[in-house]
Amino acid sequence: MGFEPLYQKYTEPKDAFWAGLSAVSRYHFLRLGRFVPYVEIGGSAGGTDLEIREINSAFAFLVFGGLGASFFISDKTAVYAGYRWQHVSNANTSQPNRGFEAHVMVGGISFYFP
Repeated sequence: MGFEPLYQKYTEPKDAFWAGLSAVSRYHFLRLGRFVPYVEIGGSAGGTDLEIREINSAFAFLVFGGLGASFFISDKTAVYAGYRWQHVSNANTSQPNRGFEAHVMVGGISFYFP
């Protein structure tokens, strides 16, 4: 279990962003040397300037699941890349709240603490 800052850039139907903090549970399996595949689930809360008919709110939540791979560059540091399916909603904090789903590619660096 860990936390990650998250920033997403939307380009369609117009430029917008989403930024927040995620709680992520990632399970690494099948260690192949420094290369380790993973599955993950998580959720986020944050702010957005996304104004579309499905969600028009300054505050939004993400719920996601995905898979990918980490490449360990040291015992406690890894770079990762993966795919996430996510649902975006404002959790009925305002209307409209139809929400939407997205297919997302992610990448980053992980630091592991004892």
